Amino acid sequence: MCAFSKQLEYDNSKIQKLHQICLYNTLIFVKVWLNVQNTADAPLNYLKLCEPLNIYEKYEPGVAITAILTSSNLWYLTEEAVAFSLFSKKVADSEKKKIVASLMKYKANEKSLPTDIPVLPV
Repeated sequence: MCAFSKQLEYDNSKIQKLHQICLYNTLIFVKVWLNVQNTADAPLNYLKLCEPLNIYEKYEPGVAITAILTSSNLWYLTEEAVAFSLFSKKVADSEKKKIVASLMKYKANEKSLPTDIPVLPV
């Protein structure tokens, strides 16, 4: 769209907005989208998304803030889902130990998943 903006007779404001979103997609979003298929890496990928967005905010604050706000509905990044990062090859063993230690301190409540050892029927 950005490349054909002159042929489509867009005004300068629309061309500028297209340029901004194309830069965001090229520099940040495509890499995240291509890595989304691995559940074990989801927590780490989200953290890796935050860093470039914070840097990008210096250059295109409107686009970066909108991206941060729209990605804040990451329902899959719950306390329970963080445990998937233990299976990620991208997370260092030292980090995995910290995650386990933190999870062991977690106090269950009535909304938590059961933490008992399952009893199988005979």
